[in-house]
Amino acid sequence: MITPTHDEIAQQAHKLWQDRGCPDGFDTEIWLQAEHELMETAAAASEIAIEHRAAHAAAEHEAETVAIQKQEARAPQMPHHNAPRGKPAETGKPLWKQPHSS
Repeated sequence: MITPTHDEIAQQAHKLWQDRGCPDGFDTEIWLQAEHELMETAAAASEIAIEHRAAHAAAEHEAETVAIQKQEARAPQMPHHNAPRGKPAETGKPLWKQPHSS
């Protein structure tokens, strides 16, 4: 979480002090309230940034997946031979039992 700087807290405290009508004796209370408000704002901004990064990462992952799917879809299709193969002919033996006519 991002911690607000001293100057940021001072500016917020001054604004709160003016909004309350410039009261005396509430310096610490106003300072702590300003610090608390800035911490909440920083936490909310941090959560939004985390959600934004997560959404960006998810979109990037989806884009990579789509690119891979396109590449696979455009790849040349090779035929698949799943049928059982016949036995090869034995070498040295005639293929016909009867002699060929001449």
